[in-house]
Amino acid sequence: MLSGELGDARASKKQKQQTKASTSRLSAIVDAQPVTVAGGVAEFGLTDEGVAILPVCGVLSRRFDWLTALCGWTTYDGLSAAFDQMLADSRVKAILMDVESPGGEAAGMLDICDKVIAARSVKPVWAVANPQAASAAYGVAGSAERLVLPRLAQVGSIGAVIVHIDQSAYDQAAGTKYTAIYSGERKVDGWAHAPLSDGATKAMQSVVDNCRQQFCDLVGRQGRMTSSQAMKTEAGMAPDSAAVDGRYADAIATFEDALAELTDLAAGRSRSTSAAASAVSTGGPAPMTTTTTAATAAQTETPAAPAAPATAQPTAAAAPAAEAPADDGDNCPTCNGSGKKTQAAAQQAAPTALAAPAAEAPAGGDTYTAEMASETLELCAIAGVSSAEARKFVTAKTPITKVRADLAAARANASDEATLNTAQPAGTAKELVTAGWDSAIAQANKLNGIPTK
Repeated sequence: MLSGELGDARASKKQKQQTKASTSRLSAIVDAQPVTVAGGVAEFGLTDEGVAILPVCGVLSRRFDWLTALCGWTTYDGLSAAFDQMLADSRVKAILMDVESPGGEAAGMLDICDKVIAARSVKPVWAVANPQAASAAYGVAGSAERLVLPRLAQVGSIGAVIVHIDQSAYDQAAGTKYTAIYSGERKVDGWAHAPLSDGATKAMQSVVDNCRQQFCDLVGRQGRMTSSQAMKTEAGMAPDSAAVDGRYADAIATFEDALAELTDLAAGRSRSTSAAASAVSTGGPAPMTTTTTAATAAQTETPAAPAAPATAQPTAAAAPAAEAPADDGDNCPTCNGSGKKTQAAAQQAAPTALAAPAAEAPAGGDTYTAEMASETLELCAIAGVSSAEARKFVTAKTPITKVRADLAAARANASDEATLNTAQPAGTAKELVTAGWDSAIAQANKLNGIPTK
């Protein structure tokens, strides 16, 4: 033991056990190459397409040690080292956190969450609550740029708790009496062998109140809801559609659907059709059912594009979400009061405005379909381009391949210090979104000779 050989042998054995367990889980959910981080403090899987899958499972604790490895916990030390390695690895094009955790230790949570938020400006960072991201785990998952959850999954519990056990009655029944000799009035606050004093109760309440407030401030920085809206959740949990309506999460989707879409995004391809195919096979709702638009990213009812003759509609159709809860005028600086983060959030630079593309015949002749127009609008929404710029693509009948190329070039040239416009636009968010979509769809219909009602 003094030479360290026994300790090294035990550490090596436990690292192998943890690596084997992590590898087994990763192999069960996706075909990925296991990558060990910092000698075994964490591990992620890397797909052939460059998506790093980071498991965030079990209880969350601050430091990595033999107990956390043995119990299969996730540590903030491990997550921090994993993000450092994934961001520095040129093979990693995007990051997907696979979260299944009831939460854990408060200390250290804010630091790793801030690192996740900062990582969003370097590479796409998504998360899946698969099927639970509660308390500290929600802090980590919600810090991703996009958070989705499958049906019946739950997220939330934006709060804090300290549990005190008073076993003085048990001690008395056992004939045991504890006497503490101490110096300092609050030295034995929370001592289990005596009832909790009024002073200790107030002190502990102050600690958890401060923790909850900082947790809510973190949620405000994430961009889905404001700090005061997070406080109003009263640390409740929300399932699937209620989580999307309440702005805890962005969409309903399975882990496989999220991975497929993120893979396409990392590769610069259009949105994957696997999400809709999965919804059809399970009989469930269409996944990725957010109502984000390029104009304001507000949640509202979105009019569907009319079907064009002999063409299929886009696979990932937008679904209406519930109206945002009133917040007494407390507007999120990254969402202009809509409760949904804009693509020009402070943590991630927005693409520069695109110049109007030159008129060019679309591939396959002069036919420009409503499906092509809809896909153009979706690509622009993902890239954070305004609806006005998106309509320029539609008006010019720009081929999809050129739209993708222009958006990619604009993103590459975007400034890292984009100025955040916090001014509230004229009119309500719902009116602006509806007007933007109506105008774009009407233009597409006009180009294809479809009468607009």
